[in-house]
Amino acid sequence: MLEICLEKAKSAGFEVREMENGFALRIPCSPATLFLQQITGEVVYAAIYLRTTSWEWNGERSDLHDAFSTVIAAYFAVNEVASCGLRDVPHPAGAPEGEVYARFITFDQPGGGYFNVAKSTRELEEVIATLYSAELFLHSHLPMHPEMKDPATPWDSVEKWQNEACRALGEAADSIEDAFGIRESPEWAYYRCASEDVSVFRSRQMSKIFHELAKASEVKNLQGITGHVQIRGVLQNYVAEQKIDRAERILHELGEDGAPQLATTIALENSLIFPYGELTILTGSESGRGAFEKERNLVLPRHRDEVDFLFRGVTYEWASSVDGGRFQELVQDLLEREPGVISVRSVGNANEGDGGRDHLVDWFTPIQDDNVTVDNAVNLTRKMKVVVQCKALKASIGKSKIPDILDTLDREDATGYLLAASGSVGVTAIDHLLHLRKKYRFFTDWWSRHEIEVRLQRNPDVENKYPDIVKRVLL
Repeated sequence: MLEICLEKAKSAGFEVREMENGFALRIPCSPATLFLQQITGEVVYAAIYLRTTSWEWNGERSDLHDAFSTVIAAYFAVNEVASCGLRDVPHPAGAPEGEVYARFITFDQPGGGYFNVAKSTRELEEVIATLYSAELFLHSHLPMHPEMKDPATPWDSVEKWQNEACRALGEAADSIEDAFGIRESPEWAYYRCASEDVSVFRSRQMSKIFHELAKASEVKNLQGITGHVQIRGVLQNYVAEQKIDRAERILHELGEDGAPQLATTIALENSLIFPYGELTILTGSESGRGAFEKERNLVLPRHRDEVDFLFRGVTYEWASSVDGGRFQELVQDLLEREPGVISVRSVGNANEGDGGRDHLVDWFTPIQDDNVTVDNAVNLTRKMKVVVQCKALKASIGKSKIPDILDTLDREDATGYLLAASGSVGVTAIDHLLHLRKKYRFFTDWWSRHEIEVRLQRNPDVENKYPDIVKRVLL
């Protein structure tokens, strides 16, 4: 079926190049290439690699990579196809931290970037079609292929803009590590603060683009405890109030008398887009599925009346006491259906105090923040040994319940960890897993009760095997 999908892509205008472990799809002269890595005969992993060329664009090109990748990711979001992550590729020869050498655009939601092409290529075809539409959108709004000419912007204008942006960003700004400049085509002034992961565009055209995209689909913003949960179709994201406040301060410092509006804010998997007036603020943020889950857990105790909306159509009843061994079997069955998983082996003792047992999983894990390298352009996923710890506890799992992750990974010679809980996963545990991901570049993730329910909906045969643990209830 994949061959038929690739033939359709060719007929639509894509160049299709076969690689050692998959395929590369690209519109001629486009800076974006869709890589498909063949994991098994049934499953492929997809991600977009974006990098412009020096023979088509003048000067340092961080602004182009930042702008084009963000527009493409936003296009996927507002069309409710995918919540994308933006992953910076480090310069192979070293460069200031603020430089964006290239970017991966990963399809983190809804399927993590994995596509079972043996069952159907519909979802992958939707990704290819959306990328094609995003290319047309970019070409209709920005000069994607300008004539080569020497930069004409006087240095005093660039220096003036640099000073303005530095004042607006305050102590976070660093004239050595940050990227900045003024470009005539596309017409904008740009500043990227490396330490704060914040980019500023002064361009009415860029602001107009994101305003137009924000209006392209219906978005539901629900007030949370520390921010807002944002829902576009099946995509679930989070907008932190702290990030809104920071963007508002930057806007004021640069002369805009107003505040970012939720209706025009676009949340991606790891960044937020705030267009206002002639400015656009792009800020790195935990704004994807994990952040949504954290905020949802904070919201539920106070807003029980919102549960019907968040779990519209189907809900589940769980046993008051979940048997640890049976829960471990449930998790194993779901893992065997998880995209990218090659094998699952149970280890440990089913009679542990919390009823939990471990699995060892050979898993082609997707791209996450802080594990991006230039080599990912060849091997998008990484085959890893992942320790899966099951916690059949009714109470929320905090960090204190998973104290020995590093020792466990060292003992098993593993570089990945997944926590599967029959209840909720607490904020302290999630923060700890994100810390391990960032500091040690491990693969870390978690399945709370809600995420297990989502997988049960996709696998009703598994759901039917465990009526003693969980049952579906139609609303």
